[in-house]
Amino acid sequence: MNPASYLKIWLHRRFIFLLFAAYVLAAIIPSPGLWLKDLDWGTLPGVGGSITTSLLMLGILLFNAGFAVKTEHLQALKRRPSLSFIGIIGKSFLALFWVMLLLLALSMNLSLLWISMLAGFAIVSIMPVATSSTAWAQQTNSNMALSLGLLLLSTVMMPAVIPFMSWLMRQLPASLNPTVSIESTGIFNISFIAIWILLPVVIGRVFQWVLNNKRNRKFSTWIKWVNAINLLLLNYMHGSCFLPQRFDPFQPAPMLSLLLGVAACCLIAFAAGGWLGKVFKVDAPERMALMFGTGMNNNGMALVLASQFLGESGWIGLTIALCTFGQHLVAGSVQILFGTISSIPDNLITNGSILPKTASTQSTSALKTGNGGTSTLLSRSAESNRSHS
Repeated sequence: MNPASYLKIWLHRRFIFLLFAAYVLAAIIPSPGLWLKDLDWGTLPGVGGSITTSLLMLGILLFNAGFAVKTEHLQALKRRPSLSFIGIIGKSFLALFWVMLLLLALSMNLSLLWISMLAGFAIVSIMPVATSSTAWAQQTNSNMALSLGLLLLSTVMMPAVIPFMSWLMRQLPASLNPTVSIESTGIFNISFIAIWILLPVVIGRVFQWVLNNKRNRKFSTWIKWVNAINLLLLNYMHGSCFLPQRFDPFQPAPMLSLLLGVAACCLIAFAAGGWLGKVFKVDAPERMALMFGTGMNNNGMALVLASQFLGESGWIGLTIALCTFGQHLVAGSVQILFGTISSIPDNLITNGSILPKTASTQSTSALKTGNGGTSTLLSRSAESNRSHS
């Protein structure tokens, strides 16, 4: 195993602990994160708006999302697109649920803590599916074509999501959106969507198409490694902006309310995917893919966009950060509770494999006939036994 592959596996297995360490470091030593976030990389000619570290990291996240989708996955999506659209519709209704709760809380003039918490849940729920959902799906031998279809469709919907998010953030109290009227008007336009949302995805797809299989595997390993480091650094950088204020002084009652709310949000998201699978009576690999698709959101993107719209609103940022923890913990629990799928060999799962069904059928046929004519030997043995009797 080459160093990049080993590091990728090591990062995936310990990601939740590394993420926790990044937030602890952000709370204790925030200065490097604040410096990195405030770093100005210049402006794009003819577009305007500063190039920030957050936007560059957003581009890396979306490049990885585009690169993760392969041609065979798109072909598999074409063969059975209905489940992917069902998953996206279910995810959209879940987002609408949190948006309606937020608007209800605003109409009732609830406390800023509850409004911030519901705003965080709404922002997280309208984000595209996280690329890490495909890693969890692969670990459990879920339907990879469905998992990647949900990732692809939710990422393609981002140009429509940003204007809606802009409108939603303008509904928040003035104390929570000090920068929305100044920054978002000039930044979140068609140029922004084209350069920072669509272009990285297209470049990722082009790289996937150009590289041959051998180079593709090598490059894919390095991309996953870079993406994990990028996500950890992004969470540390944004955590440096809001964590020190939230813990000085420490407020146990609001923190307990926030923890319980995040747990409910993450559990509802995964349960929605399981419920969709039950209603449409799909097999276990598809049900698992739906659960990871509705439960795992791109919270790195949520942190970037929330900071662009709202500045550094502490409770909203903390809510998004805790949702990152929560969805990985629930995903691990799902793998433990429903992990029996992972005990089945990959070549026996036609629905959960990214290989064509014919290839899996051939593998199954090979097992039935046996390598080296096992079934022929068994039949001859049976005839011999009958002759002796």
